[in-house]
Amino acid sequence: MKMMKKLMVVFFAMVVVLSGLLLPMEAKAETMLSPDEVYDDTVKDRENKNYIFVMPESGYVWIEVTPISCYYIDYKGRIVQNNDSYNKLTNKIVANGKVYQEKARYLQDGMWRSGRYNFKKGTKISIDVKGDLEHNGNEIISYKVEV
Repeated sequence: MKMMKKLMVVFFAMVVVLSGLLLPMEAKAETMLSPDEVYDDTVKDRENKNYIFVMPESGYVWIEVTPISCYYIDYKGRIVQNNDSYNKLTNKIVANGKVYQEKARYLQDGMWRSGRYNFKKGTKISIDVKGDLEHNGNEIISYKVEV
């Protein structure tokens, strides 16, 4: 009976360890945003960046994401601009567990401004930015985020 318990414990421990190895979770790095500050950042293909804004007081807020350029580093280490029409950013705004807005914008579309939302003081607003680059896996989009 004791041997059976030990085998069961070992079996379940192995299941937990293997499930952690087989189903890796993507860690999201979060950046805290302050009102009226502009944050410069970059994103690679299929990479997600997450920003958190906590409402300092009740009122209205909108978010702006402005793509600046798309580039890659060539085999000689040079920066090569690639402002291709296929490169885009997908922006998503989530607050109180609800998606308020999700929009994909191509690089040439320029600045994206969300709708104006009214939240209470202390509400956490999550702004997700994802790169979707069509041609080259090592391309990078530089952009700005402002609340």
